Amino acid sequence: MELNEVKAQFDAAMAPLRETLTGLKNDLTEERKLHGKESESTKARIDEVIVKMTEAGARLQGLEDKAARADAAIFGSGATVKTAGQAFVESEGFKAILNQGGSFRGAYGMKIAPEVWRKTAIVNATPDAAQPLVMPDRSPAIVLPNQRRLTIRDILSRVPTGSNVVQFTREATFTSAAAPQGAGSSPLVRENVAKAESAMTFELVTVPVETLAHWIPASKQVLADAAQLQGHINTRLIYGLKLEEEDQLLNGTGANNDLDGLLAQATAYDTALDVSTDTKVDTLRRAILDLALNDHPAGVIVVHPTDWAGIELTKDSNGSYVWANPNSQLGPTIWGVPVISTAGITVDNFLAMDNGPDVAQIFDREDASITISTEHSDFFVKNMVAILAEERLALVVYKPLGIITGTFPY
Repeated sequence: MELNEVKAQFDAAMAPLRETLTGLKNDLTEERKLHGKESESTKARIDEVIVKMTEAGARLQGLEDKAARADAAIFGSGATVKTAGQAFVESEGFKAILNQGGSFRGAYGMKIAPEVWRKTAIVNATPDAAQPLVMPDRSPAIVLPNQRRLTIRDILSRVPTGSNVVQFTREATFTSAAAPQGAGSSPLVRENVAKAESAMTFELVTVPVETLAHWIPASKQVLADAAQLQGHINTRLIYGLKLEEEDQLLNGTGANNDLDGLLAQATAYDTALDVSTDTKVDTLRRAILDLALNDHPAGVIVVHPTDWAGIELTKDSNGSYVWANPNSQLGPTIWGVPVISTAGITVDNFLAMDNGPDVAQIFDREDASITISTEHSDFFVKNMVAILAEERLALVVYKPLGIITGTFPY
């Protein structure tokens, strides 16, 4: 039976009962105002209502049987949807009238819950549940996490190499005895006298080319089926490689096949230049002075973002920024020297350097590349591949005095 048909039949069965109940309610109200009780004729009408309720109950029982059969057909034999007949006979209004034993006092209402007619509502599933009706709009892209801006390679000059080692000759010592000819002789003469002799020594410096690499396994099937995956893996492997390169160029120790990094080869900042009242701004100026005393101009300064933010946020007693202009569109500089703000250096440490090609250089043996191969273990018979990212390079520091590193004094 159609749902609308069941509702129509129920309304038809209830219509005369509603009319009788409305009339009784009005008569009872009027009689109680006049006589303080209902009349004998009204009592007889109450008995008539009870008879009609019994008849309506019989009709609703038939509707209930039909609705139950409809439930079984639609929802399965285990469906427990309450029918109109059940709702009628279980209503508080019907029970109250029967409990009065025919003495009808007051007006009683009976409401049938919407679930009796609605059955099960058709709605979308919750967003985190399986949805048989609504297809999700899924983006094919794989979202990348935030990546650090890599900067250290960019402040160094770069040259290619075709070897696995880089060598250069560096002057180790130099003793200059330059003086006027004949100076110090007795008696003083200007001719036919030996001139001053100076001295120098040299050393051969050997820097090995190191390999930076990492790889990830993947099945041939998933690479073929997930169109975005191959590009995502390549991007992430190259980024991981370059992140390690940045750390090696800055912090490499020279041990365990590390690059010999800038900080490891730098000259320690001369703390004798410090003054007790120095701020971080003062310290960086004195580091520039330290470079100048070593005959090197400052080309770049490297600090942690926390330290740079502290410098830029410095205010005077009036609340005005001392160093920075929040409206400036210029890149970060201090004392006329470009500043690199990177989390690659430790908080409270700094690096000031002459970044000319005669101070330090990167020698690139093999640029960063991606290689895919099944030639690993039993990957061939498992349809697995190894995706490898690697590069080869050397960092050569010619002049350690052109690089100054230190710690802020507070």
